[in-house]
This record gives sequence, C-alpha cells and structure tokens, in this order.
Amino acid sequence: MRITILGHTGSGKTTLAKAISKQYGILHIQIDRFWFRHGGGKLEPGDNWAEVRKKVHADVRKAIHQKDWVSDGIYRRAQPEILKRADVVIYMDVPLRARLVNHAKRITKRHNRHGEVSFTDDLKHFVTIIKKTPKHRSTIQSLIKNHPQIILLRGRKEVSRFREKLPESLDRTLSS
Repeated sequence: MRITILGHTGSGKTTLAKAISKQYGILHIQIDRFWFRHGGGKLEPGDNWAEVRKKVHADVRKAIHQKDWVSDGIYRRAQPEILKRADVVIYMDVPLRARLVNHAKRITKRHNRHGEVSFTDDLKHFVTIIKKTPKHRSTIQSLIKNHPQIILLRGRKEVSRFREKLPESLDRTLSS
C-alpha cells in the first residue's frame, strides 16, 4: 500500500498521514522533514539550493522505494516519481479560511511545528498561504489529473468522516 497525500498548507496532510501510518503500520514519509534535514529552511539567496534539492530528491527516491508508505507534502521535482509509485492519491482541497484557522492553531500552540521554523516565520507564512493557494491548486490538479485512484476531500467534515471510517474508506478504494 503506497499513498500520497497532497494539499495546501494547513489542510491536515500530516495529521491524516500519521493516522494512516498508525492504522496500517506503514512508513510515514514527511517530505518537509527531508527539506529541513538538509538545511532547506535556513537557505538564503545565493546559497547552494541545488545541493539541498539533490539531497532531498535522493531521500525521497529512497523512501518511496519501500514496500508500503504514506507520504505527505509536495516536492515538485520528485512528485512525478511519488505519483508513479503511489497506489492512491488523497487530495485535501480544504477551503482557505479553514486552513488559515488550522495554521493559526498550530503556530500558537507550537504543536507539531518544525523546530527549524520560528514563530515569526510562521506568522509571515499566512501571506504565502493566501497568495499561493490558486497556483498550488492548479499545480496539484495538473499533477494528479491522470492518476487512476484519487480520493478528493473538500473540507473538515469530509476529512473527519474519512478518518473515522479509515480502514473501510481506504480499503474500498484500494480494492476497486
């Protein structure tokens, strides 16, 4: 079973990936961790971005060649490889307002935050979330348009129902 979860910042990708990982006892690949592990969160203009990207891509490639996994996050350079290996794509197209609330909750509680990201950086990220939503949506949609198994979750209620019925929701998709 290989599952990739795509969505916009604050949509709950990591939370859902953790639940799936726990439910099925499979590897959780958190793509953001690879980025931060190799210093991506500390890069400045003029730094060697290519070297970091190369290391991240190598980590992603190694992880997705495991037998079973669930990944969350987008790394555009490796996304075609991830999608090719994934049995199922879960696209969390959660409305902007709900995602902004989710982001506010997690940064104020500092719950499940990357240690490499400061509170100030998280505050600045609100602007990025708002500005990049249309571009990210079209990028995700173009990436997944030809995948044979897509689960679309639009909003908190759909995500909650999916999580509550996790084994049967996913098993039904995988068996079809």
